[in-house]
Amino acid sequence: MAANLSNALSVTEAGIPVTITISASTTSEPASGGPVTISGTTNEPDGTTFTLNVNGADSGLPPVTSAGGAFTFTYTIPANTATIPVTYTFTAQD
Repeated sequence: MAANLSNALSVTEAGIPVTITISASTTSEPASGGPVTISGTTNEPDGTTFTLNVNGADSGLPPVTSAGGAFTFTYTIPANTATIPVTYTFTAQD
């Protein structure tokens, strides 16, 4: 009777870390508000969908897909009627 032998093995290869980097077209707006372009780069595959959060909440903008490792959102900052400055923090996620 022949012995039941196995010569198979598995090797797991780690994936590269995902990188997402964003920058803004401006770092300040007048009290009247206005548009800010948020440009991003990523090493994720083309066609990856990204969403934009503002101050930790959904921006309300539709998701965008990356092409050539890049994606862009345009967010309109509303007028500030307060007497103190308002800061907006943007995050992009896939």
